[in-house]
Amino acid sequence: YSHDDYGYQDTYLTHYLNLSDAENVTLSFWIWYWTESDFDYCFFEVYDGDSEEWNRIDEYNGRYDYWQHVEYDLSEYAGSESVQIRFIYSGDISVNYVGVYLDSFELYLDDELAWSDDVESGAGDWEVETETGSSWELVELTCGAAEVSITGTISVSYTHLTLPTKRIV
Repeated sequence: YSHDDYGYQDTYLTHYLNLSDAENVTLSFWIWYWTESDFDYCFFEVYDGDSEEWNRIDEYNGRYDYWQHVEYDLSEYAGSESVQIRFIYSGDISVNYVGVYLDSFELYLDDELAWSDDVESGAGDWEVETETGSSWELVELTCGAAEVSITGTISVSYTHLTLPTKRIV
């Protein structure tokens, strides 16, 4: 995510995982995004220390209007001590929308919760790398009470409106 400079940018968010004692591995998290379609992307990748290769698992591009819960079977990486998960936000020099929000990570090893991160305490064990002009930040966006009325026709009242609560990339 960049709001400092509209240049080309790549921002990396990486976390290390030890899967040495597992046979079945599942990673889940929540994602919400709005990027410039076909130009700005968020890539989800996994690094296999045994093969020393990054494997692209998924990519997010365009606009998704709701929080989406995603789950990935990472069992092919089971047994390795040197696995990394990484999110790359890659943008171009042109249009920048709000970016990508990630929340509530859960890692299950053999159907038992082995790690979770609700991202409430900052970066924690995540490693952040940014290119010039890029930035990474943890933000909480909350709007308080609001009331909107149109005399005689429509009355709309919001007691609480909460926008996506965590942006990691």
